[in-house]
Amino acid sequence: MSNHWRFERKSVREPAIIAAHGRPRQVPCLVLEISLTGALLELQPECGVLPNEFDLCISRRDTKGCEIVWRRGTRVGIKFTRRVIG
Repeated sequence: MSNHWRFERKSVREPAIIAAHGRPRQVPCLVLEISLTGALLELQPECGVLPNEFDLCISRRDTKGCEIVWRRGTRVGIKFTRRVIG
């Protein structure tokens, strides 16, 4: 079976925060896998509906703009669209 991913994915299981644009509520999640271009997130069942675009705060110094590529149950595949400076 061939690997169809463009960049190597790393298994991390690291907590992160989703900050939706223009919304005060922050949503905790778990980054299961990450690559240079995107990530696989695990959400809590009660998190509600996420917008298609948001910022993902992986650490205090690393925040990335994201867009949802797919959704399956509590898992979400995202691509990174930009790095947030500030």
